[in-house]
Amino acid sequence: MPTDPFLQRLRAELPQWVQRGWVAPQHSELILDHVAHRAPGAPRHIAAFGLLGALLLGAGVIMFFAANWGALPKLGKLAVLGGALGASYTAAGACRARGLAVSAQGLLLLGVVLFGASIFLIAQIYHIDAHYPDGVLLWAAGALAAAWLGQSQPALIAALVLALLWSGIETFAFERNPHWRFFLPLLAALALVYARRWLVALRVAGWALLLWCALVLVADEFLARTWSAGERLALLQIYVFAGIALYIVGRGLETFARAAPYARAAVMTGAVGAAAALFALSFPEVHRFGRVETFAALLSPAWLVATAALLVLVAALMVWRYHDTPLGSLPLYRKGAFVWLVLAAALAVAGLLTHGEFGGWAALGYNLLAFAGAIWMVLTGVDRGERRIVNLGIACFGTLILARYVDTFWSLLDRSYFFMVGGALLLAAGVMLERARRRLTARIVAPAVSA
Repeated sequence: MPTDPFLQRLRAELPQWVQRGWVAPQHSELILDHVAHRAPGAPRHIAAFGLLGALLLGAGVIMFFAANWGALPKLGKLAVLGGALGASYTAAGACRARGLAVSAQGLLLLGVVLFGASIFLIAQIYHIDAHYPDGVLLWAAGALAAAWLGQSQPALIAALVLALLWSGIETFAFERNPHWRFFLPLLAALALVYARRWLVALRVAGWALLLWCALVLVADEFLARTWSAGERLALLQIYVFAGIALYIVGRGLETFARAAPYARAAVMTGAVGAAAALFALSFPEVHRFGRVETFAALLSPAWLVATAALLVLVAALMVWRYHDTPLGSLPLYRKGAFVWLVLAAALAVAGLLTHGEFGGWAALGYNLLAFAGAIWMVLTGVDRGERRIVNLGIACFGTLILARYVDTFWSLLDRSYFFMVGGALLLAAGVMLERARRRLTARIVAPAVSA
């Protein structure tokens, strides 16, 4: 167990918990000893083999049905489908009773795959003409039920993927954008995550939420009509502050013992969402809408109200987060976060009030905010000992440099010079960023080694 990632992280974080008074000093060694001598779970590669085997077996069964479907009578088809589905769940229960947890999870996932196949094959047998995304929704509901009854995190992850697929079909095929019903299965999944403490599924739920936000942005229709001028810009600004709000909530959850395990996923989801939206806003093309009059005529005042409401929420969350912390005791970079938020809020509101008239200056402002935000993530990651935040900040900084290079020199340089100069710069930047990343992460690991 010396290489157990959980044990390594616990060794790094326990001194901070003792310092904050969450854990008594005499108990920290007992906790480490308990974790070091616990019964190890199944190795990841064994779990991966089990889940991959379930998916391959499910694909094989579906291909068998497809090849021999016409030769079976209706009752035979139903018997085959029901028998395969029942056998998978029965075998999963038997494996679980014998302590074969990985095999049980794989068979439960196989049952989820077969349940979805049964839905659409039965619809084909009886020529059911219905709103076909409802079949995907029913499939997702079955996966949620399997996750709840079978205590299966892989089944819950499958349910989240299916819920996102259902929402994507509704968004693009039936122009239901935004598809708010996506939050029904998402909230049901989050309730199960909270009850079972399934952190992998929580991270998947975060990515599903980010992808849903991206679907809303890139869809052709919005609120049963064509996007109005400036609306996508307004939505990106909302995404920035929504990500920041989720990030602050995640930091606040760290102070509650019951909610602390879920804080990391909320922090990363909020940081990635805000960073991605800021990156999109750094492109000058996003701020060009043609005539200013068109922008003014089509942009609804509701976007200004929604932006202002979200800014008030972020301000309230900041007050909640720091209400018992003397601001003078904060590091300089954390004080800079207050200035950053004020500038970002002013830029967002000014862009909406001026109807995009100063789009070039707005793009410049968002570039400066994006670079400052990337540096801030690196600093906060080092300060808190969070390598993921450090890596995210460095990745954002490098991506912004690459994007600005392409924007600036694509039309100014000959293509051969563009690629040669760009390649050389990327190699040099890659070496420098990797060295910086290693130095910064070494500052994080060093306290853990000494502890």
